[in-house]
This record gives sequence, structure tokens and C-alpha cells, in this order.
Amino acid sequence: MMPSAVPQDLPPELIADAFISGSEAAWPLESAIRVVEWLRQNGIAVLGTELWVVREDGIQPGIYVDGMREIHGNAVSAKHNETWSVYVDRTAEETLRYLGSFETPPEANKQGGVYFNIVWISESEYPSLGKDL
Repeated sequence: MMPSAVPQDLPPELIADAFISGSEAAWPLESAIRVVEWLRQNGIAVLGTELWVVREDGIQPGIYVDGMREIHGNAVSAKHNETWSVYVDRTAEETLRYLGSFETPPEANKQGGVYFNIVWISESEYPSLGKDL
């Protein structure tokens, strides 16, 4: 079974803001911040984000600046013996700090729409990360 691109019960306005590609979804920066806040409030952890430039011909991971690709995003790993609730709070805090400090390079808007793919995990999937609750 293919995982859902968006978490169950995500508000319709956040679903409408999403760019969905297969089993993954990405949001413009302001909506991505709201999604991360919603995930925390609903007990879902954020594994990380990746900036996508969405163009008519597909998704471009990263931004080209002076001919070089810049990859933007964050990752939050689980800590040994970290409880689920602590992990959820920490992943949200770290991701919100990252997104809140992100400044879109001017080159990005010339290349397409700037979105943040958000990778999330539910509590039932948490043990598969190899961490004990």
C-alpha cells in the first residue's frame, strides 16, 4: 500500500496549498510552517524537509545559483531512548526554526515555484527507526 502524500485529517486549506507528486507533498514556505505546526499538534513527527522548485516540466530539487545546484532542507534524527512526545516537539521546533530563518534566494523564483517537501512519521512507524520508546 502506498503511503498518503498528506496526513489523515490535514485541514482542507493546507491540502489545497500542497503540490502533490505521488506519495509526497510540498508546500509554499508559509503553508509549510502551518503544516509543521499542525503535525506537532496532532502528534506527528517531522523527519525533515527538502526544497523543491516546481516547474512545468517537473520537480527540480534545489536551486541553481551561478550554475551550481544548492540543496536546501533539514533533517531531524531520533535520539536514543527519546520518547515519542519529546521527539514530536523537538522535530517541530528544529524544523520551524529552519523554515523561519529560510530566505528564498532571488534565483529560485525565476526557476519555478518554491515549495518545501515535508517528510513526516506517525507514532506507529517510530519503532522502525530503530529507537526504543
